[in-house]
Amino acid sequence: MKKWIIIVGALVLILIICLVLTSQTDSESVETDTKENKIEKKKEKEEEFIDKINISIDGNNYTATLEDNETTRDFISKLPITMEMNDLNDNEKYYYFDGSFPINPKKVETVEVGDIMLYGNNCLVIFYESFETDYSYTKIGKIDNPNGLADIALNQQVTVSISQ
Repeated sequence: MKKWIIIVGALVLILIICLVLTSQTDSESVETDTKENKIEKKKEKEEEFIDKINISIDGNNYTATLEDNETTRDFISKLPITMEMNDLNDNEKYYYFDGSFPINPKKVETVEVGDIMLYGNNCLVIFYESFETDYSYTKIGKIDNPNGLADIALNQQVTVSISQ
C-alpha cells in the first residue's frame, strides 16, 4: 500500500511539474505574441500613408493627392505648416526649408498645373502653369482641382498653409 501511495504521489508531483512548465511556456508564448503584435502594429503604423493633404493659398482651399515616397513621408511629418511662398518665372511658387529632405529627383519633361515637387533637397515648389522643362524634381503630389490656381498665384508672394 505504501508503494501505491508513493507511486500516486510521484505521479501527482510529475503532473504538477508538467502543469507548471506548460503554464510557463504558455505565458512566454503570450509574451512573445505581445512583443510580435507590438512590432507588427508599429510596422503597420509606419506603413500607413496619408495620400491627401489640404492646401490653403491666400485663403483659397484645395486638396492634393500625394505620391507615396520617402520625400513625401518626411514632408508629411512636418505638417501642419504655414509659409510665405515667392514667385519665380511667372509659373511657380517656391519656399526653401531650413533642413533637407531625402530626394529621388527625376527629369519630369513636362510640369503640369498643380504639381507639387521638391527642387534640390529643400525647395518646395507649387506650379500654377504647365510647361516643358529639363529640370529634375522629386514629386510630392498634385493639387486635385487646380482651377483658379493661376489667378491666385499672380501675387508675388502668397501665404500657403498645408495640413493633413
